[in-house]
Amino acid sequence: MDHGIDASLFFDGKAHVVEAAPYSARARKTMRGTPFLDIAFFGSGLVAVADKQIIDSVGNIIAKSGNDLFRVFDAPNIFELNGLLDRYGYTVDELAAGFVHADDDTEERTAEGMNVKTLFGEEITALYRYKEFGEALCYSVDAPRRDVIAVSYDDGGRPVAVAACSNDCEELYQIGVDVLPAYRRRGIATALVAKLTELIEEQGKIPFYRCALANIASRLTAKACGYHDAWIELFTCKKGEPTAVDKRSVFSV
Repeated sequence: MDHGIDASLFFDGKAHVVEAAPYSARARKTMRGTPFLDIAFFGSGLVAVADKQIIDSVGNIIAKSGNDLFRVFDAPNIFELNGLLDRYGYTVDELAAGFVHADDDTEERTAEGMNVKTLFGEEITALYRYKEFGEALCYSVDAPRRDVIAVSYDDGGRPVAVAACSNDCEELYQIGVDVLPAYRRRGIATALVAKLTELIEEQGKIPFYRCALANIASRLTAKACGYHDAWIELFTCKKGEPTAVDKRSVFSV
């Protein structure tokens, strides 16, 4: 969707390296301009979209993994890719895992005694005075990529946990969740994500969830809410520009 590439390439068990072109009109709203290097792996096929200056070198690095395409994301290969990028003034930006919700019967997940608030559109601005929820909120209801639905859990007269979705694509809404440290490991994130997932699907949209590869707590939250591993993705940015972490776009729990 982001690159306008034939989706079958992600499921044919092969590696494909194609020359970068501007992101498609259907790309996620965070995707603008032309990428220098993006890589996505859906468990079968792998697609790398690379600038023409590095396309051959990227292909050679990927080829080292043979048929075990998941090895492209092993540390030695990432280091080699980053060394290549460095020569052109770029760096690896983020490595993230993507999850999709399975349409199956999952038990309702509600923390005991939780009173969850639901907010839509302009109502979400009531949360913007609290700056601790940058992993969940875009802090805008007017931008092209904006907060659409939020659910929050309050304690002591203020929110201590927030899950929200943004309209990353016309059909797909991305979920982010943030829980203050003192309230983690109580099942709050799971309850909020489960509720938000239900609300998104009631709107006729498809929820998806992303987190940093090593964020085990966030991965467990996704799976507890009926999400399944779907893809791994790598993005790059120019050195010196804000990274995904700087922009608070890799969600965590």
